[in-house]
Amino acid sequence: MTNQKKNWAYLVNSLVTLGIMFGFSLLPAPGTITPLGMQILGIFIALIYGWSTVGTIWPSLAGILAMGFTDYATVSEAIMQAMGNDVVWQLLLIMAMLVPIENEGVANHISKFFLSLPIVKGRPWAFSAIFLFATYVLSASTSGTATILLMWAILYSILRSVGYTIADRYTSLMIFGVVYASILGFATFPFKGPALAILRSYAAASGQVMDNALYMAVVIPTTLVMLAGYLLAMRVIFRPDTEKLKNIDLQAYFDALDLHQMNRRQRVLLGVLCMSILLMFLPSIMPKTWALTAFLQALGSSGVMVLIVTVMIAVRVEGKPLLNFKQAAAQIQWGIVFLVMAALFVAGALCSEGTGVTDYFHDVLYPVLGGRSLAVFSLLGVLSGTVITNFGNNAAMGVVLMPLIHALSAGGDFNPLVPVTLVTMSVFVAVITPVASPHAALLHGNREWISGRHVYLYAVSMTLWSVFVTMLVGLPLARLVFGS
Repeated sequence: MTNQKKNWAYLVNSLVTLGIMFGFSLLPAPGTITPLGMQILGIFIALIYGWSTVGTIWPSLAGILAMGFTDYATVSEAIMQAMGNDVVWQLLLIMAMLVPIENEGVANHISKFFLSLPIVKGRPWAFSAIFLFATYVLSASTSGTATILLMWAILYSILRSVGYTIADRYTSLMIFGVVYASILGFATFPFKGPALAILRSYAAASGQVMDNALYMAVVIPTTLVMLAGYLLAMRVIFRPDTEKLKNIDLQAYFDALDLHQMNRRQRVLLGVLCMSILLMFLPSIMPKTWALTAFLQALGSSGVMVLIVTVMIAVRVEGKPLLNFKQAAAQIQWGIVFLVMAALFVAGALCSEGTGVTDYFHDVLYPVLGGRSLAVFSLLGVLSGTVITNFGNNAAMGVVLMPLIHALSAGGDFNPLVPVTLVTMSVFVAVITPVASPHAALLHGNREWISGRHVYLYAVSMTLWSVFVTMLVGLPLARLVFGS
């Protein structure tokens, strides 16, 4: 598409976004939806359209501003409610914390640890498995998109050094595998990224907060089975030539990157990363009578991040603070921050009393989803999440689904946290279209190392596989964990 066509498309999509945002309320209200509900529903639909076509920042700001001209809030109230959400601050502080961890090479040393294991040497499939598992761990503990770029950079050098090109099947399988491992890892921790926003959306609608440890007890084993299945498919179904990897010299690569002993700052930053992860879910597994448990529960996830970032800014190692917030601010993914800010605020307003929206969708969808067994309800929820997130931002679509799951599961005789967990996990597997997620955009844009044909072949195959594993492994595990 030429620049002129892109500009026209941007202009048209921008006008459509604004038209929906401010004109939707003029349409006749269906069913139980009130005039207020039409105002907020129009803003929400406009946000989804704008996020999928023109970007995340200005549509989010416009949506917050538009909320100030509804009967729900004034402009100042809308700004305070949107920006004052603790999820927004938690997400912002997590991103800031990860900047020095990524910039100062801590992630490189983590990847070196895995790839230096003795089992890797001379064993191509062991190398492939460890490489993708390292990607999974890094994505879970740091940033999904940053992990993809880091592991791709390592992979490019390795592939070039042994003579692989885009024409080799192993190349395309590993390029896709890095993205698949990253999205699975990114789904594992409920206190960071889109999972945080999605689960808080359910909590806002239902008043029921997800237990971090229980969520992880379901998602980590399930996603690891998904990743193992991909590796098995590589070896048994796609069967690439791996002979070139038998004599690979990883030590030469590490030497070229000067990855020797970690320095003091890197060791401290690695400790901060491990501590932040522990503090997020320890309250769920420690005895409730302990003073430390009460303290961490009083802090909450957001308070933990405030504490960690405060310490990182205050503490100096080798004459420099662990976190220079001014420098970190330039690398924060502000688009995601503003998307979450607007999505949580508008979705919460959409489900509030006086809009009639929840009742309307309950009446429309109940004949399809209501009164179903846990297995059928979960399957339909997972399929819905998997499909719609491939046509819109996965974080936003997950936020949309949560109030509906709450409304439609209210009459069921099962624990709604089971489908909530499974649906939250499923929206991360969004790689079929470029607009599905930042991970998908990176994958579809990497035409130097993987063809479009292979992207769609692997994406569709692994999406179906992920749904299958979610129901075969995730559902029974979730029922066991949540007691449903």
